[in-house]
Amino acid sequence: MSTPTATSPMKLLDDLYNRATSTSDQGTQFERFTASFLQVDPLWSEQFAKVWMWDQWPDKWGHDSGIDLVAERRDGGLTAIQCKFYAPSHRVSKADLDKFLAASGRGGFTERLVVSTTTHWGATAEETIREQSVPVRRLGLADFEQSRIDWATFDPATPTVLSLSGALYRPFYVQHLNVSAGLVDRPAISRRYFPTPRHPNFGFYVTGAGSDKEFSVLGSRLIPDLALWGSSSGQFLARFSWAPLPDGELDLGLNDDIVEGYRRVDNITDEFQRLISKRYGAEVTKDDIFFFLYGLLHSPSTESATPQS
Repeated sequence: MSTPTATSPMKLLDDLYNRATSTSDQGTQFERFTASFLQVDPLWSEQFAKVWMWDQWPDKWGHDSGIDLVAERRDGGLTAIQCKFYAPSHRVSKADLDKFLAASGRGGFTERLVVSTTTHWGATAEETIREQSVPVRRLGLADFEQSRIDWATFDPATPTVLSLSGALYRPFYVQHLNVSAGLVDRPAISRRYFPTPRHPNFGFYVTGAGSDKEFSVLGSRLIPDLALWGSSSGQFLARFSWAPLPDGELDLGLNDDIVEGYRRVDNITDEFQRLISKRYGAEVTKDDIFFFLYGLLHSPSTESATPQS
């Protein structure tokens, strides 16, 4: 390994190499390092939604298949990954790749990734990966060194996995929002209404009192920017909230209102529904009420009665 700084990836890899109790342990340590890297690095974590060690992948076959990691791509694809913790002087040969390429030719993989700690590749190995019908990419020391990861806080054992959700930055302009812990200054909306991408919701954004933009309303199924379309303030009125399950309460998958550790809470109360039903009939649902309010805010009478500054 080259001369590392105190908080560089090279220093971490040197520590892993020297701390390992065997060649097998070195390989396992590097696999964990790589799995964490792919989930934390901004470039790679935008591509992969989840990364498994081979033995933890639900669809694995056998114990030592030649595949070390499996990654679920955010576009729906599946990536087979091989991790090679080689000495810097090692030259990757075709024989180093054969078992991995054969194993990853099955199982529905849409791409392959070879991660290695050497920059030396033999001509035959290079030619072999170029000729594959399932494409092969490479990741190496230069990628680790150029990463924007804070290596001083990087811990392969406890990666901070990137969490992306769809967000409405401007009307009809959708972007990814990184809602990972610690990155959003005021995360209440995302945590309360959209805790993960697997917890759907919808609502409407209303410009706030004192905003420098005229009163307006916009419905969305995405996390809105509270300064939507350049307004200085606003609020989001969501159809539901998602509340974490209390300690000890199990998610058995038997209730549609419980999804992955969260309970869906209706933001329209039973009492309010009863008040509306007394006037408009018992068949009025909470969804009816919600969309009625959305329509009411869009009505000319509401707009004319609302201060524009």
